[in-house]
Amino acid sequence: MLGYYCYSRYDHFADTTQSNSTTTGALKVTGGTGIIRNLNVGGTASIAGMTSITNTSASANATSGALVVTRGMGIVKGLNVAGITSILDAVQE
Repeated sequence: MLGYYCYSRYDHFADTTQSNSTTTGALKVTGGTGIIRNLNVGGTASIAGMTSITNTSASANATSGALVVTRGMGIVKGLNVAGITSILDAVQE
């Protein structure tokens, strides 16, 4: 399929091919992808490039703000925080 396609209805892709890279899976998009509404991912999401979150919601607690992580988070390299930092539990070395 080459060219420009515009869909104005619900479409379902029945292909169940698993994706293990940017070039595999049931749906492959060579160019950029713009999504106006929500994106829901039921499996693992791997992002190879830099990710920017442009939402400007302030954080008042652990469950609010532009990015909310509901479970654990691992950071392999540096973490830079430019605002107020609150740690709500013990810090383990």
